[in-house]
Amino acid sequence: MINRNGKPENALPNSARTNRWIGLVLASGLLFAGCAPIAHHRNQPHAVKGTLDLSNWDFEKGGSVELSGECEFFWQQHVRPESFSLSQSPKSSGFIKVPGVWNGQDVNGIKLSGAGCATYRLTILFNDSLRKKLAFKFSDMGTACAVFANGKKIRAVGVAGTNPETTVPEYLPQIVDFVPDSNRLELIYLVSNFH
Repeated sequence: MINRNGKPENALPNSARTNRWIGLVLASGLLFAGCAPIAHHRNQPHAVKGTLDLSNWDFEKGGSVELSGECEFFWQQHVRPESFSLSQSPKSSGFIKVPGVWNGQDVNGIKLSGAGCATYRLTILFNDSLRKKLAFKFSDMGTACAVFANGKKIRAVGVAGTNPETTVPEYLPQIVDFVPDSNRLELIYLVSNFH
């Protein structure tokens, strides 16, 4: 998070980094110019069944948005963006609430452990006025991941593999700028946690 003085502010605790969902903040370019910090607005939109509708959100009045709610979840799979455009789309394991951990979640009758890999998918809808420079803040994740926005890789931390031998964990909080090319933004996260 960025506070009113433009200085970073810790929004997530440093505990439970293992396989933690990336705490993301979607903000307009105004955030860096001193716009109000993220607050946990009661009226802030949340993702429902993998879609976050920001078409009526005003960043100037409401501030930045925490990407929270239900993401589509693909357990023990790394599904690349191009796979979703095929006629036979990959089969989802359901939806998972973020931020959060997959430990203990029930997928097809099986309780998940901390070790494994997964794909998270979130679609964000917004209007033409929001089609300007946005920023994602990746706060606290102590594992490996690759993040795609509309099919374009915007971030990689370590090497997100599908087993311990192909995974290289890393801890690297950062802010990534992005300019959307349409009113629909598909975010795909390939996440690995084996270490």
